[in-house]
Amino acid sequence: ATCVGGASPATTTVEAAGQTFANIAEGSEFTLLVPNGSDKFDANTAFVIGGVVECTIHLSCSAPIVAGDQIGPFIVLGKETCDAPGDCAVAGCLICDPDTKEFPDGSSRKPEELTFIYRSNGMDSLYQPDGKATCRAANVYPSSTVLTVEGQTFSVSDGDQFTVVASSDGFPAELDFSFDGGDSSCFIHASCSVPIIVGDQIGAFEVVGDSKSCLVCDDVCIKVDKNEYNCGEPITIDFDITTETDGLGQTGPLPSDWIGIYPCNVPYSDATFRFGIVNKYVCDQFTEGDQNRCSLDDITYPSGTVVIDRLPAYGEVGPYIWPVTGFNEAGVVNNRFKAVIMRDDGPSVPPYIPICQSDCFTIIPDATTQECEVRDNPVELNPTVATPFCFPGDAIVDVEGQGKVSMKDIRLGDKVLTDNTYETVYSFGHRNEAATAEFVKLVTAATSLDLSKDHLVYVNGAAVPASIVKVGDSLQLADGSLSPVRSIKTSIKKGVYAPFTASGAIVVNGVKASTFIAFQESATIHVAGVNTGLTFQLAALIFEFPHRMYCLHLSSCDTETYTTEGVSTWVNAGHKMFLWLFAQNFAVVATTIALMAVVCSSIRIQSIQKKL
Repeated sequence: ATCVGGASPATTTVEAAGQTFANIAEGSEFTLLVPNGSDKFDANTAFVIGGVVECTIHLSCSAPIVAGDQIGPFIVLGKETCDAPGDCAVAGCLICDPDTKEFPDGSSRKPEELTFIYRSNGMDSLYQPDGKATCRAANVYPSSTVLTVEGQTFSVSDGDQFTVVASSDGFPAELDFSFDGGDSSCFIHASCSVPIIVGDQIGAFEVVGDSKSCLVCDDVCIKVDKNEYNCGEPITIDFDITTETDGLGQTGPLPSDWIGIYPCNVPYSDATFRFGIVNKYVCDQFTEGDQNRCSLDDITYPSGTVVIDRLPAYGEVGPYIWPVTGFNEAGVVNNRFKAVIMRDDGPSVPPYIPICQSDCFTIIPDATTQECEVRDNPVELNPTVATPFCFPGDAIVDVEGQGKVSMKDIRLGDKVLTDNTYETVYSFGHRNEAATAEFVKLVTAATSLDLSKDHLVYVNGAAVPASIVKVGDSLQLADGSLSPVRSIKTSIKKGVYAPFTASGAIVVNGVKASTFIAFQESATIHVAGVNTGLTFQLAALIFEFPHRMYCLHLSSCDTETYTTEGVSTWVNAGHKMFLWLFAQNFAVVATTIALMAVVCSSIRIQSIQKKL
């Protein structure tokens, strides 16, 4: 879908599939019909907004169409359904919700039975909020128990599947689960006033399917060997896609196919789902790395067994760090994953097509840090850049009109989220795709951030170098809230990038950071032990002023030069100047700082005059 986030007119005209809808305003509903003379929508149906903007939505069902999903400015209400009775259950399969309580023929979608997998490691539902379901992640669930549901009894342990059958009157709105004869209980919502979706885990109960729209499959095309793994334990996967169809008419294997490990409760439509915890191409043998794609002669594999050992990072081979906490949902660690056979839909860029997926399984993180760090490949990957001023290539940035984008894919002219606004990337202080470097890794309950030790990050409202951040300090998130640091580690990662914005700020992995660095382990410049009060953030903004003005107003700076390490020639000169300055005597440093303070005051006075 090319319909993505961004500003849309408050009132407009929408044209799609040969139909025109006038006076569409915020909250307006409209129903799109299959074009005359056709029995289906175009796979990529074009929507023209206001006669100017055109974007597409995928309507061929090779990607999920789920009620409640927002695709660009359009929210799917689901008056009809793509779920044909008799289809096997897949994650994201909608059983029912407030807008889809009936099939197209008018028959009820309300479930007459529900199949679950018991998971003692509880999770909060992505679709059933607190109050609609009291089965929550915070509850304590026994590893084995006797459940009583609707008068039916089930003896279950972790990973066991069971099916609850409704009475002749259907399920109650609050479907109660009683543990061990009534010692404790909780309920989920089963009346369809909130979504019931396959793959969602509601407390201890993962939804597997029903008896109508999302039937439970006994024979799946990909399976893992266990329900639960310790951090770093190999995962054995059996698969067979001999008869699987990808939704584009292709049956059987293709050179682009891979098996990936993905978060269990993240929808395919989420940007996060583009990046697996690990993926390897599938051929007659499993190959690693981004350069070893299968050739046409290699596709002899339609079934087999593979072992994913120790989980390397997406698209890379080497001692990269894989954190479970990279896929937090609202501060809750997501340690539930699935194996998915994926396929390119085009020239190796999203969207990707899920061919089939395994049941969800658990990877147990460290009890203290609630994360799992795994090193793969005995060959050490040594940093090739001694002094990086940057973020790694796999850091995530919010780009206007594109959504979540990897740092390595940011380009000059992109507008990135900084602090409640989007600003143009006018230059890179550091950019080297091939380099590897050592980073400080700051981990909170909400996210984690890798950055060079001298790089400035906003802690308790002030920009400080990462090297002085302590456990318990609070990182400033994109929405202005604070998230305490739970652990601090080091990582070695590929790619070094430092995009520059006008304000000198950028939001990375959901954390507000600076685009600049410090030359001392302090937020402010010290001279002979005296705190000048001038912050490194402000000093860098002053130094960058002519460069910033030139790039934003006189030239695109797309031809600026870099050193062999990928450092901007301008930034490299400034770096050397500051290193020279701090090696001088007190008088020289103090005079320079005073001049910078005068420049700073001048800039502030001009800014105030403009506002007046």
